[in-house]
Amino acid sequence: MSQSKKLNLSSFIVITSGIISICIGILVILGWHLHISQIIQVKSSFAPMQYNTAFSFILLGLSLLLISASLPNLSITCSVIVGIISFFTLLEYILNINLGIDEFLFKHYITIPTPYPGRMATNTAFCFLFISCGLTLVSIRHWLKNAHILLGIIASIPFAISSIALLGYLINLQSVSSWTDSSRMAIHTASTLTIISLGLFTLALKQSPKTIQNTLLEWLPIPIIYGTGTVNIILWLAISSSNTHHSILPNIILITGIIVSLLMGYTIHLLQKEKKYVIETREISKELKKAYLEIKETRDQLLQAAKLAAMGELAAGIAHELTQPLQGIKGFSETIRIDLDKILGEDKLSEDEVKKYALRNSKDIEVILQQTSRMSTILSSIRDFARSSNLEKEQVNINKVIEASLVLFSDNFKINDVSLDLNLFKDLPNILGNTNQLEQVFINLIGNSFDAMNSVQNKKELSICSKLSSDKNHVNIEIKDSGIGMDEETQKKIFNPFFTTKKEGTGLGMSISDRIIRDHNAYITIQSKANSGSKFIISFPITKDENSDQ
Repeated sequence: MSQSKKLNLSSFIVITSGIISICIGILVILGWHLHISQIIQVKSSFAPMQYNTAFSFILLGLSLLLISASLPNLSITCSVIVGIISFFTLLEYILNINLGIDEFLFKHYITIPTPYPGRMATNTAFCFLFISCGLTLVSIRHWLKNAHILLGIIASIPFAISSIALLGYLINLQSVSSWTDSSRMAIHTASTLTIISLGLFTLALKQSPKTIQNTLLEWLPIPIIYGTGTVNIILWLAISSSNTHHSILPNIILITGIIVSLLMGYTIHLLQKEKKYVIETREISKELKKAYLEIKETRDQLLQAAKLAAMGELAAGIAHELTQPLQGIKGFSETIRIDLDKILGEDKLSEDEVKKYALRNSKDIEVILQQTSRMSTILSSIRDFARSSNLEKEQVNINKVIEASLVLFSDNFKINDVSLDLNLFKDLPNILGNTNQLEQVFINLIGNSFDAMNSVQNKKELSICSKLSSDKNHVNIEIKDSGIGMDEETQKKIFNPFFTTKKEGTGLGMSISDRIIRDHNAYITIQSKANSGSKFIISFPITKDENSDQ
């Protein structure tokens, strides 16, 4: 259910409670004026609803409607009048005096079974006083921090009192509808007070801030304890009044009821606490999932950035790699053009000379095709490496990945006199991986080895080999160079983001490579000493199906 629907339901309950209260109040006042005892008293043995009580119901109903219409000042006026009437009525009972308010509005003619004509019952006045305080509190709630909690507690007390009185009529135990021997709450008074208390309680829910704590109604145990406690005390009073043998049973019932009330409140508190924990855990889970997706997206962006950075570092070698076949294509094309000019020229050539030119051109065209194919391979490798890859994994031949990665370095190795020893085991089983990401790992590692060897004057040797592990459950790739090497401190930090020993390095290549390797359930180890070269060993697990085939 949406929040707007909840608010509409709350408003409907409040407005309905107000309308019912007004209608019953008007109906009873008409009953008094028209002398219809069935409306006033329902049954001759029941207590009548007094004129002041009916008048108070009209004012309380108006107060509820005015609150719903956002007219707090008028609502306070109505509720304060009811509060004054109920307060002075209680004062009359306490001081045993008559202040003249009981028949101020109307001279009563039904005086049985009430000893004070026109005076509302003690518990009725008590309920009116609480309800008028609650309605006043709603109108000034912005002055109090937790007004909704206090309002919920206030609403629970008249609800308990009136519902017990109503229950007494239903089970023919009318003594519970009275706090004294001579004054009882009328049956329709009890019914209407129950409805108004429900409307007041709904206002407490409606005024609650819309947070996790208040949607769980953490304050609900308090009115439950008050309400059930009130019910227990009223039952105790009713039983005690009829206890002629001075039994201890009423006291036992009272103590048991208080304990049960406290246990009920505490149980609800524990249930709400557990529910709050579940909701908060769910919210934390959502936040963690959102954070994971954001980190994953950022990591993918870093992967792509690292690729482009690597491409930038290889740009010079790639340009030279493409220039060489282009120069060859240009040269052979010039030769073919000259030969064609001779064949198509004015000079007549013998058949043997034409065959000679055709044979030479055929060889030149074959070389052009070879160089074009070489360029296509280079460009394809660049395109595949630079494009954004999906993260789907498939069966991968790791040797082909290494060979594809080396294409980008072949000319750099020639220019810088790097000796490459490539020893790839032919019958290696496939591994489960992402080709594009694995190429990035090898390009980063080979590129780092190349840079390390350029920092020394001795012979530049790079060795790359692939083989099965001794337990035949892993494919091991070893990349060994004769570069500057690393001390222990550098080896500890080499996989940290943004750590680099290069003047213009990003510090992301090795960190991203390590992450990709771990994403493939693999691991990388380093064997290196300062000024003694480095050796990187990557161990990839073999999938079960592939391993079983070996």
